[in-house]
Amino acid sequence: RLGYNIGDAGLSFSAKEFKLVNKNNPSQEVDYSLLWQAIDVVSRKYIDKDQIDQKKVLYGAISGAVRAGGDEYTEFFDPETLAVFRTELKGTFSGIGAEIGKQNGNIVIMAPIEGSPAQKAGLRPKDVIVKINDQTVAGWTTDQAASNIRGEVGTSVKLTIYREGQDAFDLTIVRAQIEIKSVKVAYKEINGKQIAILTISKFGDDTEKLFNSAVTEIKNKNVAGIVVDLRNNPGGYLDASVVLASDW
Repeated sequence: RLGYNIGDAGLSFSAKEFKLVNKNNPSQEVDYSLLWQAIDVVSRKYIDKDQIDQKKVLYGAISGAVRAGGDEYTEFFDPETLAVFRTELKGTFSGIGAEIGKQNGNIVIMAPIEGSPAQKAGLRPKDVIVKINDQTVAGWTTDQAASNIRGEVGTSVKLTIYREGQDAFDLTIVRAQIEIKSVKVAYKEINGKQIAILTISKFGDDTEKLFNSAVTEIKNKNVAGIVVDLRNNPGGYLDASVVLASDW
């Protein structure tokens, strides 16, 4: 049920009540008027109210609602973050070349990309990022961290890292153009038999095509077995992962 009023702050809308229905749970009524009251108070009384970006207010409210579900792997993407996410899944981006994720509430290095500035600087899997350019990342999403780590080629970013068994230390890394393929294939001889090692680093735009090409190559090699390596894979498009799983 929606209502509106006109006051000193101009025209404002107030959502009085929403009815949420979930087929697995009893329906419940939630009063959202407190949210609208809070936004209205900030808009009228904040000391720099003319500088408030209402889109950021909206995105912040949605992000808070999503986080309230308690699942650290569920995130809201604003348009800018979504654009960065899609760029990364294309396999080409400007940054330090490290896959990051979230573990126990921390932003961690999942894997530095081979030959990348991150690897050359000495970053390792499970390194915890404490600060980015002296800003603490406590409470940040992985995408917030990623957008702050990325930047123009040739510029640098300072990371404060915690590594188990060591004191926190700083690393300054120069950004570069990163190009990575999401699927790689290699071969290893084990007990006299040739085994294919199929590494899938993420589920991106190029994954299905590269996977199909790798499978064709492997079949022509007549290998004795295949190992699919998904270690440090941070995820990506669900559809791509379903397609690959279905191929088996």
